[in-house]
Amino acid sequence: MAVLLIKAYEYKAGQAASRGGLQSLTDSSLISVWAKSQVDQAVAHGIMQGVGDGRFDPQGLVSRAQSTQAMYNFLRAMN
Repeated sequence: MAVLLIKAYEYKAGQAASRGGLQSLTDSSLISVWAKSQVDQAVAHGIMQGVGDGRFDPQGLVSRAQSTQAMYNFLRAMN
């Protein structure tokens, strides 16, 4: 989900999203290599925040509520 949201963010913004969110995640080593950059960007922009206690839970299932919150955060980040 982070990859899709950041690709859409960069397309709409016309520029690359900034990085700097991974250091706040205690389980960042579990994030797949192909998604690590976009998760970093999504966290840095407040589009995604993780599941609490500094965890992102990259291998976990995403609920409808979490998906809705990520979309809401994405739309707010675009304004």
